[in-house]
Amino acid sequence: MSQTPAPARATTSRNLVWFLTSLFLAFCVWFIATLDRDPVNERIFRNVPILFTETDGLILTSQSRESATVTVRAPQTTLSRLVLDDILVQASLHGLGPGEHSVTLQTSVTRNAIPDTAPRSIFVHLEPLLEREVPVSVEVTLPLPRGFEIGAGGPQPMADSVMVSGPQHLAGEVIAARLSLNLSQRRNDFRDELRLQAVNADGDVVSGVTLAPAMMQVDVPVRTRSDIRQISVQPNILADTLPEGFTLSSVAYNPQVVLVSGEPEALDNAPDTLFTEAVSLEGRNNSFVVQTHVITGEEDLFVFGGQGITVSIGITPLLTSRQFDQTAVEYIGLAEDRIASLSPETVTVLITGALIALENMSASDLHVLVDLQELGEGSHSVVPDVSHSLDTDDIDNISILPSGIDVTISAAEVASETGGGAGDSA
Repeated sequence: MSQTPAPARATTSRNLVWFLTSLFLAFCVWFIATLDRDPVNERIFRNVPILFTETDGLILTSQSRESATVTVRAPQTTLSRLVLDDILVQASLHGLGPGEHSVTLQTSVTRNAIPDTAPRSIFVHLEPLLEREVPVSVEVTLPLPRGFEIGAGGPQPMADSVMVSGPQHLAGEVIAARLSLNLSQRRNDFRDELRLQAVNADGDVVSGVTLAPAMMQVDVPVRTRSDIRQISVQPNILADTLPEGFTLSSVAYNPQVVLVSGEPEALDNAPDTLFTEAVSLEGRNNSFVVQTHVITGEEDLFVFGGQGITVSIGITPLLTSRQFDQTAVEYIGLAEDRIASLSPETVTVLITGALIALENMSASDLHVLVDLQELGEGSHSVVPDVSHSLDTDDIDNISILPSGIDVTISAAEVASETGGGAGDSA
């Protein structure tokens, strides 16, 4: 068998060395070019959530950190596309028992990058998980209104018990799952869905545990007490005592029903409506509020709790309208060296207001005025004002016809010369 000559083997070796050297140099050139085009940088991601993987039968009760800071090193094009969801920080609890442990954080990035996590490890505390069944209890926080009571059987939750789960030292304290009922606005049977609360032997709420289910329906029967009856109320207002010139504009009262107690026979024979004590309007010319009581009319009946009635009565004056014709228009604010001519010189004034105030009003109580202080020579249109002696509360509306007055202002000397000529002719 022939052998390759030594000079040939040397040549082949030299060629291989030159090839590898060229390949290395080409790689270096490519690497340097790539770095120039896409340099490697760092980007910091803060508050990256730590994902805990719990073991069977144990529950994580505390940890020194819930998030970490991750510094990612990668080419700039990769960094620019990274988002928080691309980074996963995990703390594996597999194989750990109850107690406190130091766990190393493991970080991965979905893209080609090198992560560095701070802190590198955290402390965790594990505790045995306790699951057990506890009874459901019902607590009335606010009672029913007077005259009502919970019906036979009481509140009925949809289940007698629920499951409580959580750390052993907390779940072990729970003795019941409580439903709290506010009945202050209830007057009929009802069904409601309420949130359950885990409570201990002192009735305090235990936090940090889970109830399953968390919500529960409860049926509550509500009925009227047999010794109390709910009866409507009507105020007894003596409308014929209202002074002349006024009208009764509104009546409101509260409560509109009362609870009446007595013997069953007396309650059965009681009327459907009870009246209050008489409320006189004599001397009243304004709205007012009065406290009064219900009259049962029977010795065997009385209002439960002596409940009083608040009556709000609205009283307003009767309205009427009066028209004052040929009311002279007066002016004020005219400079001494000028005179004014008004057109028209009289207007009609229409006033709407309280009857008792307008019926005694006369034309002399009115003054229609135009203010000329800011006006110069020439023609102007002015809106007049009305001055009157009435209380503003007694006036509903005032109208002037016509609504504008034409005013011509001129110098007094011109008017004087003109006037003097006419007087000489006379």
